[in-house]
Amino acid sequence: MKGEEIMLNNSEIDITPNDAHYNEAISFYQCGLILQDSTEKRIEDANGLFSPIVYLFRHSAELMLKALIIKNMNAFEIAIWSTIKLAPHNKRLSGMHSLKALYDTWIEQSRVQNQNAECLVFEEAENAIDFIDNFDSSSTFFRYPFNTQGERNRKELVENIDDDILSSLPCSLGALVFHEGPENFSCLHREQFLDQVEFDIVEIIQNLIYLYTGKQTDNG
Repeated sequence: MKGEEIMLNNSEIDITPNDAHYNEAISFYQCGLILQDSTEKRIEDANGLFSPIVYLFRHSAELMLKALIIKNMNAFEIAIWSTIKLAPHNKRLSGMHSLKALYDTWIEQSRVQNQNAECLVFEEAENAIDFIDNFDSSSTFFRYPFNTQGERNRKELVENIDDDILSSLPCSLGALVFHEGPENFSCLHREQFLDQVEFDIVEIIQNLIYLYTGKQTDNG
């Protein structure tokens, strides 16, 4: 999927001064597409650029969900959205960074406002959001090398063999790697299937943009 096929021109979309979260979301989204589409640089450093690109998309998705929530609140003349604790998690919007919590909040809003939430839920979104939230509920995984417990945030698509990986290998394979020298090996870091996240989250953003604007961002 080429960035130029899905990149939006803000002038083609109805923008109002109240759309700050939406506008910011589009900025992060377009930055991610630009980096994602920089083919030569991406090939040269696919592993190093993966995490920053996914963070741009992940932050865009967070802002888009907040934009949808605020849009619903404004529609019902609730102007002071920043001070209200929202169901079902009883948190202020500014304190929510979990995609799952934001998604739950938006669905709850839709239910309370008698919108047909089932019609608003886009295909496979819940599974993708749940998956991302399992390891990045606070929006820190793609930004920092270690978590708050001092454990490594393993997000590289390809990584060198270290002691942790070596100890997890089957005995026969571990013996071979140890004999030949771990420095001569690398492995695909696929235990979380992170390689798919980059594409899943773009699809999530495209659907969120459609829900916000009513306009498709792809050929569909």
